[in-house]
Amino acid sequence: EFSMDEADAHVPHQLANLSSAGADHGLVTAAAGSLDSSSADDGSRPRRFAEVIKSCPVCSTSVNVGDEIYPVRNCVVPADPCPSSAVDDGPAETVNPPRFVTDESDDQVYHKKRWLWGHYACAAKLGGGVPIRPVCPYFHRRGSCAYGDTCFFAHPPSTIDAQQGSRRGRKKRKNVGKVGVFRRWLLDMFGQERLCEGSGIIDVAGGKGELAFELQNLNGVPSCVLDPRVVTVVEYASKLSAGLYNRNPVFRGYIDDAVYKNAIAKPATPHHIKMFLTQNTVDWVLGKVDGEPANDKSFFQEAMRGATGKVLVGETSKVQVYERGTSKDRMAILDEATAEVDGLCPAVPISDHAHALHVLKDASVIIGLHPDGAAEPMIDWALQAGKPFACVPCCTCSKDFPQRRLNGKAVRSYPDLCDYLQGKDPRIQRATLDMEGRNIVLFLRSGDIISRRPDESKQ
Repeated sequence: EFSMDEADAHVPHQLANLSSAGADHGLVTAAAGSLDSSSADDGSRPRRFAEVIKSCPVCSTSVNVGDEIYPVRNCVVPADPCPSSAVDDGPAETVNPPRFVTDESDDQVYHKKRWLWGHYACAAKLGGGVPIRPVCPYFHRRGSCAYGDTCFFAHPPSTIDAQQGSRRGRKKRKNVGKVGVFRRWLLDMFGQERLCEGSGIIDVAGGKGELAFELQNLNGVPSCVLDPRVVTVVEYASKLSAGLYNRNPVFRGYIDDAVYKNAIAKPATPHHIKMFLTQNTVDWVLGKVDGEPANDKSFFQEAMRGATGKVLVGETSKVQVYERGTSKDRMAILDEATAEVDGLCPAVPISDHAHALHVLKDASVIIGLHPDGAAEPMIDWALQAGKPFACVPCCTCSKDFPQRRLNGKAVRSYPDLCDYLQGKDPRIQRATLDMEGRNIVLFLRSGDIISRRPDESKQ
């Protein structure tokens, strides 16, 4: 129902909300041999217990609250039901072997629609004494899992190798969890205290404001989105009120408990400066436009009008009321000046030029997660203003920036773009984020910024 953060990745199988399937489901048995079994039951294995009363898909008897449960493979073609004696100590009756889908790598991976939760004893009987252990979907997809060795599911390296070997064409990248990964990296790299300094962070091309919303409501970091599109955080406020940000214990260390409790009662919305970040914007913030002293108010007003007058990809200048199954051209439109859903405004707009300049100049860290064409201006701004930054570049935008050159050649590929941007200053470092897609982050920490000499500041 919600677009879940990576922090919620393991929630569905942790709760083990059993499917009310009957005994007409086909179940993978040990004879299939396509899955790895868990190690012998020595008491150290991860365990799950039922939180609701449901029917066991193997024996059709009730699974009571507190019973130990385990997933069993649900097949497309039904097999004869496993007899109720499967939960007893006596020998189980013969079960006709089911036919099941053998789609190689995906057949081994846990999915809530392919695996059903039943009695642990039933799963053990089907596995020849030891339950068949499904592969962790996140380890399978990304090659890593935040739970590590404590994960309930298997992490076989052969699964990743098989998946990579069978891949054809360009893989579709998912955006789920990227904001959470970047937010946790920012906290590790800069620290909460540094991020909270001054007017807080500036999220360049922050889109709907998800990253800014998380930093403000989970970590108490003042945040401002610099983006020409409308910022609306109602979706993330709903996710917050549902408790989805705090459900995974692995990531609770990246949440400020006091801030989180206050946010649950009353979510905070980030500020929003509705304008493009271009080189002219950078010059305006630094005090000049086109080499001449800036007329702060007129430039700001013109930049605001320019942002509103353009048709932007994925957004309009108004707030669309999303409705599942309805095309965008038929969605209801709210006026952005008065839009309010469930008492929560889309963002706190900054329409005063002096206030906008103060927020931009006093920013603690300039950040950008896939800022498209704003990547180079934000890095130039940070370098010229002497501010730390973290930028995860994405689109090369070679047609928009034909003047970019790396070793005498046009910058047309993602690796070249990263090299080009990092080459702007020898102090810029790079790291790789634990997420799919464009995951290289270029950054400059506070300790790496060298103060200008007195004679330079006078020039």
